[in-house]
Amino acid sequence: MIRIEQFELRAPQVVALRLPRAGVIRVNAGRLWLTQSGRTEDVWLSPHESWTSEKAGTVWLSAEPSADFQIAQPALARRTWSGSWSGSDAGAFRDWRPIWLPA
Repeated sequence: MIRIEQFELRAPQVVALRLPRAGVIRVNAGRLWLTQSGRTEDVWLSPHESWTSEKAGTVWLSAEPSADFQIAQPALARRTWSGSWSGSDAGAFRDWRPIWLPA
């Protein structure tokens, strides 16, 4: 089973998001900048573009000026978000909801 979560990032600052496992980030609208710990490149994603994280780790994100995006990861047995974002970064994400799809 694949777990897909929908996010809206409406913040000019950089936010840190901890991915508990490998996954795909796909932009639906807006532009999204990201980089991951242990990687040297920065990535800019436009609508309908995606980026694959091959491992768990922290991803830093920022929107220009905003972005709607999805994170798809293999589902765990429990249906709760097991990632985390630091400090007040949680306020930058609005109206997210998990979407469940069979693998």
